[in-house]
Amino acid sequence: MYKFRSNPFPVLIIFTFIITFITTYTSSSVSAQEQIDPFYTNLLHKGVQSFVAGNYKDAVKELELANFGLYGRDNLMAKACIYLGLSYYYLKDNVKSEKYLRDAENLLGDKGFQSIDMDDSARAVLQKLLLTFKMAEPPPPPPIAPMLKKNTKKPAANLNLIRELERKIKAKPKDVPLYYDLYALHMENNKQKDALKTLRNLLKKNPDEFIGYHLSGKIQYHLRKCKDAEKSFTKLFELSRKSPIAERILIESRAYLILCAHIRRDKKRESKIAVASLELFTKDAIDSLNLAERDKVLLHTIIENYKNKQN
Repeated sequence: MYKFRSNPFPVLIIFTFIITFITTYTSSSVSAQEQIDPFYTNLLHKGVQSFVAGNYKDAVKELELANFGLYGRDNLMAKACIYLGLSYYYLKDNVKSEKYLRDAENLLGDKGFQSIDMDDSARAVLQKLLLTFKMAEPPPPPPIAPMLKKNTKKPAANLNLIRELERKIKAKPKDVPLYYDLYALHMENNKQKDALKTLRNLLKKNPDEFIGYHLSGKIQYHLRKCKDAEKSFTKLFELSRKSPIAERILIESRAYLILCAHIRRDKKRESKIAVASLELFTKDAIDSLNLAERDKVLLHTIIENYKNKQN
């Protein structure tokens, strides 16, 4: 019988060709995904700069083109989508604003919006929009300094910080976090009137900043300016009809409204709010509020009196 003896070299040559082809194709494919034309990354940077400068129409043109060329780089695409969403918000197109923010959310997945490096003022607007479009839990409120904290530092020690923040606010009057930093600094120094003035300036430039009304109301209450406090908390509830506000903030504000009416001896107003809140303000609920102990005791007494009247 004839035995076929194959030459191994042609087989090796063919095998080597196949491996080389596969390796070259795969590496070129990966390289194509990893390498992005600098033109598009520069456009992304330019679009962000246009947004920061307030040129929202230019930002949209630049970012939409950048977004097209950034395919395969999820983080960069997400950043472009976020700034597109913010730009369209300022151009009063909420449909496109929500669309791009949801695109960014899908691209980021579990990493979330916090993984994207952003300007603080832009992030503050983003958090507001995420609430408006019901895309995220309400962000935690800014740190609230204790109302009656004793000043353990010399006022001069923080004077430079205060002046620096005031300069920054003057340069960026709509940068919300700067106001809260200055507010907290005044509260640390037990300068409640200065803290209140800072919040008023914040609300002049950012009238929909609901946390500002909440904190203003708390200071006004502790200064026993209860009429002013009622106006601040009432404005907060007006804003809650337009955009979602954390339940904890609304409950605490309602508690202060009851206390304000009680101190002002406005029985009609006190009764109206308290009776509507009987099921809400259980003992445990009152204990969990961020109120001074004496205010918790007073609120508990008021609520119990109205409960007893109904029995």
